[in-house]
Amino acid sequence: MLGVMYLHPRSPLRLAIIPIVTLGYFAYRTTVPRFIKNRSVASFPEGPFYLLFLTTVDALVLRRIYLGQDGKEKSERLVSREKNQTKANAQDTSGILSWRAIGWAHRVVFSYRAIGLPKQTPNIPKWSNKDPSYVPSRTSFLARRGIAVVGAFLVIDFLSHQPKPDPEDFSAEKALLFPPAHTLNGATIGTRIFSTVLWWTILRLNIGLFYNLFSWFGVATFLTSPADWPPYFGSVFDSYNLRRFWSVFWHTGLRNPLNSTATFFAYDVFRFPKGSLLGRYTSAYLTFALSGYVHTLMDNTAGIPLATNTAWKLFVMQAIGITVEDFVESTYHRVVGPGNGKSTVLWKKAIGFVWVLGWMAWTTPPWSYQNMRHDADPLYPFSVVERFQASTAKAA
Repeated sequence: MLGVMYLHPRSPLRLAIIPIVTLGYFAYRTTVPRFIKNRSVASFPEGPFYLLFLTTVDALVLRRIYLGQDGKEKSERLVSREKNQTKANAQDTSGILSWRAIGWAHRVVFSYRAIGLPKQTPNIPKWSNKDPSYVPSRTSFLARRGIAVVGAFLVIDFLSHQPKPDPEDFSAEKALLFPPAHTLNGATIGTRIFSTVLWWTILRLNIGLFYNLFSWFGVATFLTSPADWPPYFGSVFDSYNLRRFWSVFWHTGLRNPLNSTATFFAYDVFRFPKGSLLGRYTSAYLTFALSGYVHTLMDNTAGIPLATNTAWKLFVMQAIGITVEDFVESTYHRVVGPGNGKSTVLWKKAIGFVWVLGWMAWTTPPWSYQNMRHDADPLYPFSVVERFQASTAKAA
């Protein structure tokens, strides 16, 4: 935070911070699992460590952002094609330890969706579709988020204590994108579909629980306001194509940290023209590849060996799916003409939902099945279901 606040955008000290953050990550990865025996708990903070590293690289080196004396965020990109780019003077950085500067630096470093900043992630869900400007009061926020945390925990606890399925149903062979023909039947296909829906549901509940929990404490302590914590997920009914699944429905907490690096390589290293087809798809593929890399290492910390870890396949396949989707949509519009752009008719949405479900059911098992086979440590320190079962057994 201090580097963003005080260092001149062209200061070499900005670059010197990167190895320090890198060493911090490697220290975490090599030492924390030795002290935290619960592998699930040990892997939980690892994702934010990656995002912190990528955000630091983006803010300090790639975009070289700083807070001007006018109180506005400014940027002097490491590589720029703008011939008349204004160079920052030494006095442009605020250099003032003010609450405004601290708040801005905190948002830059820790608000991965960049809420309230120029680089705010697009498609941030609104509190109310009827009134997009609505923000709940502190009391209402705390009540709603508190109920959401408790509700999500109870559902997760209930689902995690259901009878364990046969591990053979989630074998490595059946998790392949192209499983052997002898494994394909109605039961295995049904298992892929049902387990995919269940996997993403539990994942959404877990991520939402921690986001809502952190937001509750942030607002309850008056360190942040409800406006700093808009909903993390959109509506599942908006996910009628893969692009909308990942950019509108699913959380976009990883988008800025991952996409900033991917965009740098696409446009500043490979030098593709801005907005070109090659540039856009290169950025998309690199973003999903980086996400796959992050999730693979997180699963490794959770106890899944790298040699058998196939989480990356899911994320790379999403970029391929979006490419296929774009090709089909563009071909359709060439044949029947462009749509009115106002809304998507119901039958098209229905086809879209079937397509998304089919694609996710095909590409999710390489990631989900390895976790279902893995006997993971419990993420939460206690269980309501177990206590209820224990009390019931005593009463009997």
